[in-house]
Amino acid sequence: MVEQTRPSAMNKIIREHVPVSDLPAHPREGFEPTADVKVTIESQPVEPPTGPVMTLEAMFAPRGPNYRTTEEVVAEIRRIRDGSDE
Repeated sequence: MVEQTRPSAMNKIIREHVPVSDLPAHPREGFEPTADVKVTIESQPVEPPTGPVMTLEAMFAPRGPNYRTTEEVVAEIRRIRDGSDE
């Protein structure tokens, strides 16, 4: 049996010989404007959210019931079809 694996997500990018003048203002601080630098971008692990988790029932409870009777639906369709706004 052959085990299938998903390719891992890229979590590190390294660029060498990047002109300091190409960097945003904050990372440029402390470097000569004409220098070349090595830029490394590495992902950080994301912490799962903490605290209470709201269920769908709790999210939609304040809305109250969202239903109409058959008669109410038919009456609205007739109003729309007849063009009246009673």
